[in-house]
Amino acid sequence: MQVQYVDRVVEVPVDRIVETRVEVPMSSQVEVPVDRIVEVEKIVHVLAEPVDLQPLHEKCQDLQIQLLSLADSTSDHLAVIKSELEMQRQALVALRTQRDIDRSRRLQLLRRLGQARDQHKAQLFKVKLAIAAGILLSIVSLVVKL
Repeated sequence: MQVQYVDRVVEVPVDRIVETRVEVPMSSQVEVPVDRIVEVEKIVHVLAEPVDLQPLHEKCQDLQIQLLSLADSTSDHLAVIKSELEMQRQALVALRTQRDIDRSRRLQLLRRLGQARDQHKAQLFKVKLAIAAGILLSIVSLVVKL
């Protein structure tokens, strides 16, 4: 028989392996220690004594009043937080709208600036062309006069 280890294989002689069986007695009843047994008469006797529940009722009413006041204050606090959140949401919407308006205005100004630059270049070209034409006319008139 071979026994496989992580790092090696070990040969074990078959005559060393001995099968042993241990008989375990089975019980059909659950055995409970004597100190754990509770008798019904003891339980009835304990419950038969009168118990004053008035302090517990008063404490429960006090706790109920405190819970209601805490619930009201929490509700008021949540209402304040909700209104503040709504105002912040509206402010954020207003800021985004203003950002979009400013972006649109900047784009319009850039377009107008580009158009004005193009018009200025066209007028400058016309002026240069007129100056060149004037110089050519004066040269032609001088040549004709000579």
